Amino acid sequence: MELTPRAQSMKHSVRDILVRVEATVSTDILFDPSQSTRKFRIILSDFVMSTLIPRVLELIDIKSSGISFSFLPQIETPHLAIEKGDADLLVAPEPLLSTEHPNEHLFNERYVCITCAQSRHHGQEMNLARYCGARHVKMVPSTGAATFEQKWVEKLGIERDIALTSYTFSSLPHLIMGSDRIATVHEQLAETYKESLPIDIHPLPFDIPMLEERIQWHAYRDQDPGIQWLVEMMRRAAKELL
Repeated sequence: MELTPRAQSMKHSVRDILVRVEATVSTDILFDPSQSTRKFRIILSDFVMSTLIPRVLELIDIKSSGISFSFLPQIETPHLAIEKGDADLLVAPEPLLSTEHPNEHLFNERYVCITCAQSRHHGQEMNLARYCGARHVKMVPSTGAATFEQKWVEKLGIERDIALTSYTFSSLPHLIMGSDRIATVHEQLAETYKESLPIDIHPLPFDIPMLEERIQWHAYRDQDPGIQWLVEMMRRAAKELL
């Protein structure tokens, strides 16, 4: 069966009504995290999963044992999941957000490059010649889209010899082990993995803007006390990253 042209033209309006109804029905008048068994659905990157979310869960576990989460991967247009009501929150850079729904700044992040502590780069300055002369490990999203750092590296005209690609940022520290390969990653991710892996962290030998992570929710859930509480937990956790 296929939708008629009239049904196609009604899709957006009907979806909007359904999301409004769902938000009204599912919104708690009062939200008590110590008693709630609510399940929150959050779209985020594996970088945010590895760095911010453990801090969020530590804060939440102090207040609740009944709340649960479903963490969903980034997709090419993640804001559509918010608009359809398929997710409660989206954590992403501003270009991936919708202009029609509330959002706020969470934290800024800079990029660094990492190498194995047993590599030929150990104890050496990471200048542009060394960076460009090395083989690289790069994260490529499953959607095929360019990452923030990739866009800036290309904009600056820097060419990298890509030895291999992976679909997650969190795998990159493991993929440089025992080699002279270089990975360009978020500083917080590098600091997190340095606790368990022998890696050296180097400043990038060129300047790119800091990455701004923001959090977004549907406009119909702006007064949802559960969403307000969870956003506040995200704010508190983000401050610990500074």
